[in-house]
Amino acid sequence: MRYIIYNIHTNEIEYDLRNGEEKSVFLACSAESFYFTEERPPNNSCVFELSTEENKTYICGNNSEDFCLIINNIQFENLQKIIVQNNDFLQVMGSNKKLEFAIVLVEELHGEDWKEKNKTIVNDVRLPFIVPSIKTYPLFTGMVSILESFGNAEEWIYNNYILLWMYRKKHFTSHWADFKYGDGYDKRSFCPLLDIEVFENSNIYEAYGSNLDFLAKTIAARKYICAALDVYYIREWWGDNAEYKHHERHPMFINGYNPVTEKVYVSDFMAGVYKTIKISYDTFEMAFGEYNRERVEADGLHDSTTILLKYNGERSDIDINRIKGLLKDFLHSDDTYMPCFLLKENKKEDIAYGLEYYDELIRCIDEIKETNSCKTIDRRPFHLIVELNETMKRRMEYFLHKGYIGEDTQLFSLLDEVKQKAIMLQSFVLKYNMTADTRSLEKIQSCIEELKTFQQYVFAKCNQAL
Repeated sequence: MRYIIYNIHTNEIEYDLRNGEEKSVFLACSAESFYFTEERPPNNSCVFELSTEENKTYICGNNSEDFCLIINNIQFENLQKIIVQNNDFLQVMGSNKKLEFAIVLVEELHGEDWKEKNKTIVNDVRLPFIVPSIKTYPLFTGMVSILESFGNAEEWIYNNYILLWMYRKKHFTSHWADFKYGDGYDKRSFCPLLDIEVFENSNIYEAYGSNLDFLAKTIAARKYICAALDVYYIREWWGDNAEYKHHERHPMFINGYNPVTEKVYVSDFMAGVYKTIKISYDTFEMAFGEYNRERVEADGLHDSTTILLKYNGERSDIDINRIKGLLKDFLHSDDTYMPCFLLKENKKEDIAYGLEYYDELIRCIDEIKETNSCKTIDRRPFHLIVELNETMKRRMEYFLHKGYIGEDTQLFSLLDEVKQKAIMLQSFVLKYNMTADTRSLEKIQSCIEELKTFQQYVFAKCNQAL
């Protein structure tokens, strides 16, 4: 992708950011002028740096007494590193002058709709939020997105995404398998880089007066919102399956709004693809407001809550002991490194961990065979195995780069192989869901058994390397 820094007022290109080139561009601010340069400006200038890493562009720097940087109408206290993307609106504000510019894909710059976009993006009030590298369940998918938006996800990811768990005898429910992150009782333990609070929806009107005031004031406080919305009202969520739409609550991330166009930015798996869309204020009121005010009480869900998350700028160090502890638990199908009960109604013995996760998947397939039904297989637990192995490969590459482990060609070949086996298993599940051919269930079970054995061998090798 090739981005242009485009002056909102003069309609001129300030700078051509050629993404893919690993370089830095500096924005220097002084009493005399603003200017972009590839050479670091003198120390007496206020400097903001735009850098490109792995096809992502970040901006960092320090606000001064004379100048501050505002991104999408939000001023950040900490400018260690923040991603900038297509249609982001940036302002450098000085005591007697300002520079306003947009980050624009060069392909869009000359499009017919750019002038109209130009009129609206200046009113966006948005927190940075990208499509994350790891996509699992909504809360943690959003958490990864926040951390990657601030260029601070790598170590936290590698300290997690190891220990899989799955409920026994409670299959095909909304949330029956996942990774172990921390204490299930206390969401604040999941990620020290985020300040996490749980807000009772019943308190919104008393505390804020309206849902829209709650939205505006929360975003202004640089807090992301993870709220359950009624997807019945969100057409994009259903895609081609709109004829089957029904009232169903689903967690989504809200990262901004536009008071002029009266749109709200929400992110989730829209027809299976994770993306950010804009919904109208009216849709937001129906999906969040009306649903929580009326349907929740009718359903007896009086404890309905919304999760607020704020990036706190802390750094996460790689924790070898934690990684080894979770790897050991995975190989021994145990939960000793950070034991907790995931939900109040479940006991530890109701949960399968690590390698036993694969045994439980086989039991799930047995249920379908025994009932002789063509029931669709929930693909999410199989996708978690793909994420597990993709992340393990990236983790070991990180360790090699940092010098924590030595060069081992065989180990990385094994990591590639186990990842491909996980992808192949997932593809068999997807094929079954399309064909409903029950003869393929035996093949799926055989693949699970084979993958479990190979998974144990590869992860044991990883544990030895550490």
